[in-house]
Amino acid sequence: MNNVPIINGQSYDWASIDFQLLGAKVHGVTSIEYSEKQDKVNNYGSGSEPSSRGRGKVEYSGKISLEEKEVRRILAAMPKGKNLRHIPPFTITVGYLVGTQPITDQVLLCEFTGQSIKTKTGDTGIENELELVVGGIKWGR
Repeated sequence: MNNVPIINGQSYDWASIDFQLLGAKVHGVTSIEYSEKQDKVNNYGSGSEPSSRGRGKVEYSGKISLEEKEVRRILAAMPKGKNLRHIPPFTITVGYLVGTQPITDQVLLCEFTGQSIKTKTGDTGIENELELVVGGIKWGR
């Protein structure tokens, strides 16, 4: 046992997540990944120990996997000849509910970098993993 108290007896889990993509609730999300990182390095002057720390750019990344039926639903709503890359920047809202406490993250200024499809024998459903360019993340509290 790790001696970490359980809050309201419930953990963050996939079943408690609610997704909104392009302004609509989406049920066909099979996975999502989003992250941010910042370059941080030690700076050196005289001697062998760091004299300061420098901070560089903040980078955001993300990807989302959708059931193919969701991808086709999005494509059907687009003008003829357009694909996922042509969708203007959008926000993905990821809402977690733990007990009665909602937590909402926002993945901002997202754009799809492309689209593809991959399936094989035995698949009972088709997932489509889509890379995202992400412009920021608001982490819920």
